[in-house]
Amino acid sequence: HSARRIVHVRGDGAGAAIIAALSEAVRRTPSIHIIEGVVAEALLIEGGAVAGLQLREAVNTSARPFLLASRAVVLATGGIGHLYAVTTNPLEASGSGLAIAARAGAVIADPEFVQFHPTAIRIGRDPAPLATEAL
Repeated sequence: HSARRIVHVRGDGAGAAIIAALSEAVRRTPSIHIIEGVVAEALLIEGGAVAGLQLREAVNTSARPFLLASRAVVLATGGIGHLYAVTTNPLEASGSGLAIAARAGAVIADPEFVQFHPTAIRIGRDPAPLATEAL
């Protein structure tokens, strides 16, 4: 590697520390508007281009959806690992982002490449706990 890229924080706390730092940086950025407590249901397409998102309250699935207009959308919705029977991925890694993109006509490339943590402990829990490198 040409630059240091490994972070160690209190054993296996690197992921949480990175998320906390990034979240704080986003909240301090005035040009970023944060909308919390909603889930994306569909990309809005007009004239063959993305025009926004259809959203719904996360805790009230019977609530009416609302539309958010946008010239561009980045789907950072997590992975698809929880589509498998045994995974360390959280329940939210359900593939919803991939499905939203596919329904909107996106070309899905290389969906067979799913990253799994190599040291899951199969004990009948879902998601499966993992043994971290910190051990």
